[in-house]
Amino acid sequence: MTVDEVRAEYVFEDARWTQTFRSRELTEERFEAYPEEAGLAVDRRPTPDGVWVLARPGQIRGNSDRGLAGR
Repeated sequence: MTVDEVRAEYVFEDARWTQTFRSRELTEERFEAYPEEAGLAVDRRPTPDGVWVLARPGQIRGNSDRGLAGR
């Protein structure tokens, strides 16, 4: 699997911010699994292209009586 290094630079009048991160293409199934593994549930995709997701605390698998993740 190919991993790309991405560097984004944001320039404003009074500041400059850079961010470097690694990125790789995921299958839809794998993408959906990551939030769940972190105790989150995908709430919705706020952009028409579906690139961004809003994830919220969700049910912990096997601990439905505990409610929110981390509690």
